[in-house]
Amino acid sequence: ALVKADLALSLAPAKPFPHHVRRVIDKFIRKGGHFIITTSEKSRFATKAFLSKYGIKISHQPLGAVKPENNSEKLLMHNANPLLLEDPNDWKILCNAHTVYPVIAQRKIDQGILTVIGDSGFLLNGRLEKNNWVHKSNILFFKGLIEGEKGK
Repeated sequence: ALVKADLALSLAPAKPFPHHVRRVIDKFIRKGGHFIITTSEKSRFATKAFLSKYGIKISHQPLGAVKPENNSEKLLMHNANPLLLEDPNDWKILCNAHTVYPVIAQRKIDQGILTVIGDSGFLLNGRLEKNNWVHKSNILFFKGLIEGEKGK
């Protein structure tokens, strides 16, 4: 299925990816795919093995809710977690919370891209829109990610 895709999403995985699934995702990325994963303290155990291969971890100390005025992209984040980057030079920070904590980062891996969002609920419906409410910055940021305007 990933062979024909350009983009794949994993939203707050509850269980670790089995080794064979991690291999498939890695191959997908290296051959030009864009893999976006959302994670947080709650899903840290499930994403640890996958993310460690790329030199990134989720902090044990969540930031919690981060208002748009407290992050570089004016995003609404309900469960933000700092990303711990083994080598910051390998990563492009797409969003910092409170000016110092990277919460969204992207890395080029061979021909593809890995984007890590340190908020497990960032792409869930309630964070993008609800009845009579929309958070335009979140929607435009995600649109930029999937259209390739963010990062790279």
